[in-house]
Amino acid sequence: MTKDEILEMAKQVNMRYREIEDEFYSSYADGVYLDELIAFAKLVAAKERDACAKACEKIRNEMNNWPDAWEGTTAETKFVRMIGETVSQPFIDAIRDRDQP
Repeated sequence: MTKDEILEMAKQVNMRYREIEDEFYSSYADGVYLDELIAFAKLVAAKERDACAKACEKIRNEMNNWPDAWEGTTAETKFVRMIGETVSQPFIDAIRDRDQP
């Protein structure tokens, strides 16, 4: 998430923030520090990415553990298990890669 994206969201909710050169001049009653706003937004985004990746991993694991049919492991069962890995993993990787700068 970029600084501009964070500031745009802050504006959308009418959040007051300030960018202060002198760290000794501040009042929380006047708003929040820009650095703190950005750090908070990044923590929220990281938590949401983690939740999304875990949801994808759950789907992948459920598909990988697809039960055998009464007659044993069928082509359909093998297909579902294969799809669980090949389709889910790129999404999981893409979500996790968003953590990287």
